[in-house]
Amino acid sequence: MDVIKQYNSVDLFKFIMAFCVVTIHTNVIGIIDNILIRRVAFMIVHCAVPFFFIVSSYFLSIKDFSNWGGYFEKLIKLYVKWSLIHFIVSGIINENFSLNSLLDFAHQLVFIGYAHLWYIWGVLIVLPILLQLLRKKKLKASCFLIISLSSYILLRLVLFYGYHFSLPYSKFVYAAMMIVSIKNILIAMTYLSMGIFIANYNINPLLRNSCILVGVLIALLNIDKSGNEISLYAPLISFCLFSVVKEIQMSGSKNIFRWFRIMSSYIYFIHGIVICFVAKILTTPSIESWFSVVIITFIISSLIVYIKSKGVLNWI
Repeated sequence: MDVIKQYNSVDLFKFIMAFCVVTIHTNVIGIIDNILIRRVAFMIVHCAVPFFFIVSSYFLSIKDFSNWGGYFEKLIKLYVKWSLIHFIVSGIINENFSLNSLLDFAHQLVFIGYAHLWYIWGVLIVLPILLQLLRKKKLKASCFLIISLSSYILLRLVLFYGYHFSLPYSKFVYAAMMIVSIKNILIAMTYLSMGIFIANYNINPLLRNSCILVGVLIALLNIDKSGNEISLYAPLISFCLFSVVKEIQMSGSKNIFRWFRIMSSYIYFIHGIVICFVAKILTTPSIESWFSVVIITFIISSLIVYIKSKGVLNWI
């Protein structure tokens, strides 16, 4: 049996987290007046991308997976295909086709990660290296925790240094960050290493609960104002969240949870295009614009999944 099908709870949470990514990109949380609710919302949605990274490395590292090349070849095709679709459709919607936009697209595609699809780019760049360390070099689980922590610390140092132009060579660091996304690579390294560690180490419940408590306090007290998946609370909560979710036993039809898993991918791929379309009508972040994006994205994703189940549009 394919091991990934045994984790119904993970499939469900991937579906939920896909809509958290939609919520991030619609900028709707910033309009919430209540400070506590706003901080809780930020805390939840900014664990979405880390969750996806952890899922990716966790399942590849626990499977007896001999055909890594085939997996990454498929992932490259998905990344290039959906990047092109997003570039073309959003270009039509925004009437933005030029040589500069094409060059920017090519640069992002190869060196940064195109738009919201940078997550896939990060997996393609970093995960093959980590899997080689796991399978060929036989590194212990603790080594991947060290890699994760070191990557996160380096990430914070690079971002601090690169954005403080008064420091020596800071402009050089900033320029390098703009050419090749060191930030995205280090984010990917942080969370992909974490997934491999979780797959190969029995997490102490006390440690897990302590980490999530500290993470929640950091988020609610707004101790770290850096935001998104680089905030100090994000690795703490994401680490604990996945550790808990994977242990949840959920019964039900395999087809339902498979649908959740497939839908999470299409929601992730499509929502950027939908946001471009809705933004032409509802120009400022609002509950209405967020709801419109969520509903349209859900409908289009559902239609694609249904049509593909009938043997049509298999190229998508």
